[in-house]
Amino acid sequence: MSRYRAAKAMIDALKGLNMSIPAQRARIHAAMEYEPRLLYTAGTNVGGVHGKGGAEFARSFFGLPLKESEGIFGRTIAVPTRTAPPISTLPAEQLKQNLINFRNTLQQNPDAIALLPPIGMGYAGVVP
Repeated sequence: MSRYRAAKAMIDALKGLNMSIPAQRARIHAAMEYEPRLLYTAGTNVGGVHGKGGAEFARSFFGLPLKESEGIFGRTIAVPTRTAPPISTLPAEQLKQNLINFRNTLQQNPDAIALLPPIGMGYAGVVP
C-alpha cells in the first residue's frame, strides 16, 4: 500500500471520532506505542521554547529538547512555524522552506514514519 493510500485510510478511519485534544493525544500515545518508527510532528518556534500546544506535548512525552526547533529529536520531528519570542507566525516563504526541510529530513531517514497532526493550525494560526 502506498503511503498516500495508507494516509487516506487513516484519515477515513478517524472520521466521526472524538476530536477533542485529550482524545487526540490518547490516540497519538497509542499509535506511538504500537509503531516504534513513528515520529510525532510538532510545530515549533525558532527559539525552541516549547511551552504550549503540540511542541509542549512533544517536549513532555517524545523527547523534544528546549532550544531545538528543527529536525529529529527523540521520537519527534520538529518543524518551525513561529518566530522566537516575541512570538508570531513565520512568513509564508519561510514556512514553505521549513516544510521542504521537513520533507528532506524524512527522505534522509527512510525508516521513519511521520505522524502528522495539522501543524501550524493551532497557535501559529495558519488557515488552510
